[in-house]
Amino acid sequence: MTPEQARHLFKYKDGVLFWKNPSNPNKTPVGSPAGTRHERGYIHIQYMRRIYKAHKLIFLMHHEYTPTVVDHADGDTGNNSIENLRATSFAGNARNAKRRADNSSGVKNVCWHKRIKKWGVTVTIDRKIKHFGYYDDLDFAALVAHEARAKYHGSFARHA
Repeated sequence: MTPEQARHLFKYKDGVLFWKNPSNPNKTPVGSPAGTRHERGYIHIQYMRRIYKAHKLIFLMHHEYTPTVVDHADGDTGNNSIENLRATSFAGNARNAKRRADNSSGVKNVCWHKRIKKWGVTVTIDRKIKHFGYYDDLDFAALVAHEARAKYHGSFARHA
């Protein structure tokens, strides 16, 4: 879809796309919100037998191109305000990921090493895992992880 087609079909307002020219106006009224929310929180819009993600269409409408990945800066896949959307790579998107569900320490990038009985800190940087030491204190390990993410992930660093 081109930016012109997207702007012809939709009106953007406060992070939501509304139909201007739906393919079937009898079924979908003009002015109604476009798309449906799916299990991961993304809004999917069906048009001409294709599925489009609302955040990618919004980015396209505002910036005239679609990057490889459109990242939600605040991590909320339902927040499609243009201020919250940014172009990135798969690596940049991964840096902004939430703490994994199987994380037992409760702190991103920190895990318990049973053999040495210490908290270890590792951060992925340019597809390589970098080790930042072992610590007796979980709070100190959390601080080291926070500083490493801030230094190496910059604006994509997510600390929770």
